[in-house]
Amino acid sequence: MKLHRTEATTDCVRGKDMAYIIADENLQQALTGVTESVEVRTSDGILLGHYTPVVDARQALLHARYKHLWDLEEAERIAATEREGIPLAEVWKHIRSQEKNA
Repeated sequence: MKLHRTEATTDCVRGKDMAYIIADENLQQALTGVTESVEVRTSDGILLGHYTPVVDARQALLHARYKHLWDLEEAERIAATEREGIPLAEVWKHIRSQEKNA
């Protein structure tokens, strides 16, 4: 990645000289769905920096409305402890069977 410089355009730093990098597709994919400031670390846990997304009012409203559906701590626990699962094809088969019974 190449470091670039330009005049900042965001409200919090408008008019100041600001360095930036251009996010490739992989980085964009990794940051998709991030709605709050997060640390960016290597796989070894070394802190590279901080990322604060630009979240518009509509995105913030949607996030607040559906936040209760996602428990990050539970997801991290499951990812760390559970290694076996059900193939996706079997999950869909089960869902379809339930739809037929409804």
